[in-house]
Parts: sequence; C-alpha cells; structure tokens
Amino acid sequence: MNKAQSQIVVGIAYKPMYGNCSQFNQAVGYTYEAGKGGNEMREEVTTRLEQNYNVSGSAIMIFSSYDQKNAVIIRYKKQISGYDCTKLAYAAGFGNSYDDAFNNAVKEMRLYYAGSDYQQELWIH
Repeated sequence: MNKAQSQIVVGIAYKPMYGNCSQFNQAVGYTYEAGKGGNEMREEVTTRLEQNYNVSGSAIMIFSSYDQKNAVIIRYKKQISGYDCTKLAYAAGFGNSYDDAFNNAVKEMRLYYAGSDYQQELWIH
C-alpha cells in the first residue's frame, strides 16, 4: 500500500513591542495549513500572515513536519530578563499522536521559558 505523504506547516508572525520594550519582538499571531505538502503550503501560510498581521516575510517563522499527523501550538508569556517587559510567544510541536505533539511543543517552549503558566492554543489533527 502506497501511503500519501502529508505535511503540517505552522507560521508565527512577530512585531516589535511598544514603548520601553520596542527593541524586542513578540508574537502577534499564527496560522497553519495541513495537507499533502509542497512549497505552496509554506507560501500560503506566509501570505496569510503578511496580510492578516501586516508583517513582512522576514518577521515570520515557519515550522513544518512531514508524515506527523498532529501538531500542537502552545501560548505563553515570557518576562524579558532585566527589563519591565513581558512578551507573548508561541511554541509548535509535532508528533504522531496528540501526546507526542503536545510534549514536543512543551520541549520547544522550554528552550525559552521555564515557567508553568502556559496554555494549549490549538491541536491540529
């Protein structure tokens, strides 16, 4: 049996913060595509983020996975050390099950944030 390859593409848009925190960027939104893959999915995600959040392609991070049927996006707020600034951030994780995807999203988040105040934003399956 020939299994069709699938892909999930997640894009996160960033913009500078305001006021005394303007030297830092924070996430302003995300979008995703799921299907049989190809560069057109990445382009669609990028275009949608550019239009919806008025950002350039250089202010977008793309995460993708082939043949993993689940993705989880986690939202958290991170205090910027040494500044009175808190930025919004997202972490994306992929896996063959919900648990794998969730755990991988937490693992990605842990690269930047050690706190316990976070929430699942979306489960793509």
